[in-house]
Amino acid sequence: MARKNTGEIKVDVWNNSMGRVSFVLDDKKYLWDKVGAKKSVDLEVLKELVNITGGYTLLNEELLIKESAIREELGLPVSPGQVLDAKGITELLTKSSVEIEAVLSDSNSAILEKVAAEAIKQKISDLDKMDVIEKYSGVDVLSAIKELKEDAK
Repeated sequence: MARKNTGEIKVDVWNNSMGRVSFVLDDKKYLWDKVGAKKSVDLEVLKELVNITGGYTLLNEELLIKESAIREELGLPVSPGQVLDAKGITELLTKSSVEIEAVLSDSNSAILEKVAAEAIKQKISDLDKMDVIEKYSGVDVLSAIKELKEDAK
């Protein structure tokens, strides 16, 4: 949620990667050391970040800004497939393969990777869902689940 604080607009930004995320801007380090961690960052910092090499990718694939208006202002996609967090991915996997495909068709590679990893972790059994996830992520979910079962023996 964006909020004003002493003339600065603060934006809630989540670590939406599968590890640590950090960047340095104007000699200040910004660090999200845990998956799902949330920090408030000045909008001006995000505007500067989005315009430097690698900044757009970092904001689009590794960090998550949920507010549509802020995403639009930064030039980031606002579609549902671009703003999935861990909870959203878990909820998505409970939906039909048609609904999953509608979201995945507009997701970035980082989110596709996370959806595939969660599907494997949950050991989903719906072959249609597996096919859709493989179509967009390139990950053979069924084979990965079989490997997990073999490794557990």
